[in-house]
Amino acid sequence: MINGQAKVSDLTVADLETILTKVTTTDTGQHAATLLDTRQARVFLGGISKEALYYQCAHNKIPHIHQGGRLYFFKDVLEQWKIQKGWQDVSLSSQTQAV
Repeated sequence: MINGQAKVSDLTVADLETILTKVTTTDTGQHAATLLDTRQARVFLGGISKEALYYQCAHNKIPHIHQGGRLYFFKDVLEQWKIQKGWQDVSLSSQTQAV
């Protein structure tokens, strides 16, 4: 605990899901943050390989949560990371190279 608050690494998946259900926008009722698993994150990142995603996480190159032997990602955080890093989807980069 830090200042009476639990660290993210101490939370269980159920805790994270509970937090996410409480974090809603007032006008739409939609979740402000969406939690992605590795499969969903790979799709969101343009179809990168599982190995590439794990490599990025192992070297702390991509924001993630490691909990219970699994990796999770906040969609909005990944979106900001993609913008900051100038991330180009694999599907788009492979199309531009095939000229």
